[in-house]
Amino acid sequence: MTISINPLIPAFQQLFRTNDFSQWEAGINLNLGTHRSHLRSNSETFHSCCHSATVGSLQILHLQGTGELELDRTQLERGLLWLPLKGVSVERINGRVVQATRGQAILIRPFDHLHGLTSAEMSGVSVILPDNIFTRAEADNNSNALRQGGRTPEALLHTQRASDQAVIALAMELCRAIARCDPSSPILAGHLLDQLEQTLSAAPELPNRRQSLGARRRWDVVQEAIRWMEAHLSEPFRIGDVAAALDTPTRTIQQAFADELGRSPLAQAKLLRLRALRRRLQDPQWQNLGIATQMGACGLPASGETAQAYRAIFGERPNQTKRNCTYK
Repeated sequence: MTISINPLIPAFQQLFRTNDFSQWEAGINLNLGTHRSHLRSNSETFHSCCHSATVGSLQILHLQGTGELELDRTQLERGLLWLPLKGVSVERINGRVVQATRGQAILIRPFDHLHGLTSAEMSGVSVILPDNIFTRAEADNNSNALRQGGRTPEALLHTQRASDQAVIALAMELCRAIARCDPSSPILAGHLLDQLEQTLSAAPELPNRRQSLGARRRWDVVQEAIRWMEAHLSEPFRIGDVAAALDTPTRTIQQAFADELGRSPLAQAKLLRLRALRRRLQDPQWQNLGIATQMGACGLPASGETAQAYRAIFGERPNQTKRNCTYK
């Protein structure tokens, strides 16, 4: 699913289009919050553009860019909903890793601290939310939890929960309506805000709940499973192998991954393997090995399907990553 932004449509205004990284950073600072970032050394080209539209109390930013960035920023005052359209968003939000691809979303609250890495090619939509979408109490709770090192609300929205699915569907429908200058856009914006308020007020991921024994146990199960997977990426394994290693029922592990990450354990294992492949392709230690060998070392089949999955996540083919890497 793509959002085609036509800069000639009156609803949209081009905020910037630049190959200058400092101009991009200034534009992001102005629109999204305090931002500190740098361009990774293996990103030989950089280009970005941003279009904006305002519908009711919502500001919509459509962002596109090439070049891997490391981002470090604090969200101030207003929250936002980020919907990746191309590439993968990997963020460490308040110390917790969140990864989202197309069909998922990241809800960023006031006072959240983010550290992330973009794909080599990225496209997505930021819905900047009005001040009153987050209650004062929730914003204060989030700020206090950050200062005191406590648990903060969950950021990832995914299709495993009906309320999350409704928010994502409405946000995407709104973006498509804006792109075609549909007069129903203000109505859709209102529906989106209503759904967000319902999701936030009924959300099980408020700070107090996140400190419950059950919530902590699910997160611990996910982390233990991921650590085991990362130690065995080169080996073929099934969910039963993970369950046996953790001495935990298969169903418990599957439910924990669905609740915490919005994907199955084996889907997460594939993402871990693809990320491991990318690290190897960028590492001078492995530059003399072929890509098929590198895939096998990460537990991935040496196939066109793996290359397609890699490109869908990182925005480039494995051979492009290998070719673009600057070896020292």
